[in-house]
Amino acid sequence: MQVRIKEKINFSEILPAGTFLNAYAKEPSSFSSFLHFNQDQVNEKIASLRKQAFSHRQTLTAHLHDYHQRLGATAETLAQIAHLNDPKTLVIMSGQQPGLLTGPLYTIYKTISCLQKAQEIRQVFNLITIPIFWIASEDHNPEEATSLFWPDESGNNGGYLRLSIRPRRGHFKQPIGLLPLRGKKLASFLKELKKLLSPTSYCQWVEQIIQNSLAQSATLGEWFARLMLTLFGPWGLILIEPNHGAIKRLAKPLWEKILADDPLALPQIVDQAGRELERRGFRRQLPHHPQQCPFFLYQGQRREKVIWDGKLFHTENQAYSREQLQDLFQLQPERFSPNVYLRPVFSELLFPTLCYLAGPAEIGYLAQIKGVYEYFGLKMPIILPRLSATLHDRSSCILRDDYPQERKLNIFYLLSHYGPDFLTAIQALELENYFYHYQLEISG
Repeated sequence: MQVRIKEKINFSEILPAGTFLNAYAKEPSSFSSFLHFNQDQVNEKIASLRKQAFSHRQTLTAHLHDYHQRLGATAETLAQIAHLNDPKTLVIMSGQQPGLLTGPLYTIYKTISCLQKAQEIRQVFNLITIPIFWIASEDHNPEEATSLFWPDESGNNGGYLRLSIRPRRGHFKQPIGLLPLRGKKLASFLKELKKLLSPTSYCQWVEQIIQNSLAQSATLGEWFARLMLTLFGPWGLILIEPNHGAIKRLAKPLWEKILADDPLALPQIVDQAGRELERRGFRRQLPHHPQQCPFFLYQGQRREKVIWDGKLFHTENQAYSREQLQDLFQLQPERFSPNVYLRPVFSELLFPTLCYLAGPAEIGYLAQIKGVYEYFGLKMPIILPRLSATLHDRSSCILRDDYPQERKLNIFYLLSHYGPDFLTAIQALELENYFYHYQLEISG
């Protein structure tokens, strides 16, 4: 099979006015008030990273090696992890919350973007760069994470079926990565999926991948990780699962500063940037919650927001003094979880990140948090849009132009029709850059 580029359209032509990416795509170099580096400042970002200490490299490398060995990672991935011990190694990163059968197609596009950019930087700048995908297992969007769309081939005019393992009410307040894989909903989903796969060319191969990974997984997050390594292990993809006490302890300076300083300093910084975006005619992505701290606290498996009243920190049913939370972090760091704008800084403390590949909405909220990085004495990675594409099958009307189609399609639908060569063909595309939405045609 082959995939070729039919057309490319700059984001400034298809995104609504007022969205940050619309203007950023027109002139990436003109947004220094919101981003530290643009796509042409690779050398400047490298120089910045060389000044930053990453004394935890060996500890982090050992953790990643053990984690990936438990998941049965490929030799290619384990070799990439070993590179992290080299003080010159840099990281290309993307990420997304875990989703059912990896979720919408843009999760796959993010991963491909990460792999392609790592390869490009290695070739152009002669650097060791490794691709890392951040599994946002602590996110909480159960509607998206537990559902997927599947093209309806019964003649319903190119429509989509929705399949789901929507969790019971008791699981709605826990991070989506911890959702247990059991029950009637899962069994019903697998039965329906088997029916939809039955007429396709590669159905047995796809079904085997799904069943083998599911049999070894206890949670949605673990199933997602195993599927991602199955699909992208041959290219050496590395995953990071941040919801481990060992990982959070490596970012100890971040938590110590938050708990020692003004707990509401960061919400004020983010709000100020939001007002500046609005003044420039853009829409802010992050609302202002004046008393809400930039982190959550686990109570059992429930991730609860934390409110600061000037004297005490409050969760839903408990209050803590500053000293009590500081002691709690020393004993149980896994109970602390960063919010949406603290998470990028968390990853920046862990990894020497050269570039981050983001979706359109992500780029909008990242433009609000330059000051959050500076609060911790850090600078942002180079922020780039991930691959965006609409697929057309020359021999079928199923894959119709339905931008953004990547929200509807699932990678396993495509693999069931085109097989493993589909991923290889997409990765082999020579894309000018990611500031375009691409129209791709599949043939053969």
